[in-house]
Order: sequence, then structure tokens, then C-alpha cells
Amino acid sequence: MNAPVPRLHDWPSTTGLLGDDHEWDEHKRASNLEKHGFDFVDANRVHESPDKLTLGSARQGETKWIDLAPVKGRLLMLVYVMRGDVVRCISMRVANRKESRWYDEFKIDDTLH
Repeated sequence: MNAPVPRLHDWPSTTGLLGDDHEWDEHKRASNLEKHGFDFVDANRVHESPDKLTLGSARQGETKWIDLAPVKGRLLMLVYVMRGDVVRCISMRVANRKESRWYDEFKIDDTLH
């Protein structure tokens, strides 16, 4: 029987805690941790990855950003909005198939240039 895969927040951080440039609602953080197993404290692993793909979607006058990046062998998705220079985390989870395809297609296109 396979051992369960450790959650990201169970791994020691190599980049340290997020600085003043990241914020979140504590209730949303707890909800995300319970639902998806990821803590916003680790969001910098996605947001600051050199291999990330960033997509934006403007709705109701505000742009939501999606960062997709491989972390510890899994493709993770971070959803956030920018409030000035501050990244406000909304959600963080493993990317679904559709999001994984976006990432793969971007990486293929990127290697062709």
C-alpha cells in the first residue's frame, strides 16, 4: 500500500515565510487548508517559481490572476488579486486537467521560440 503524499505545508520551507507583499483572509486560509490541503503561507512557492505560467481574467472591474507552477512534483494553482503591490491569496490547490493542459501547451510553445 502506498504511503499518503505529504501535503505541501508538511514540508519544511526552503524560501521562508511570505513577506509583507502577500496577504489573505484567515478564514479563507483555514478553509483552503481544510478543503485543498495547502496553506497560503506556502503561496510563494508557486508565485515566485521561475517555471510559472501566469494567466489573468478581468471580471467586475478586478483582475484575478492564476499562477500555475510545478512544486515538489505536482502542478499547483494559485489564484490571487493584486491590491497595489500586495498579492492577496484567494485559493491554492493542485491544478485540474484543463489547467494542466494550459500549462503544458504554454511550455511546448515556449520551447519553440
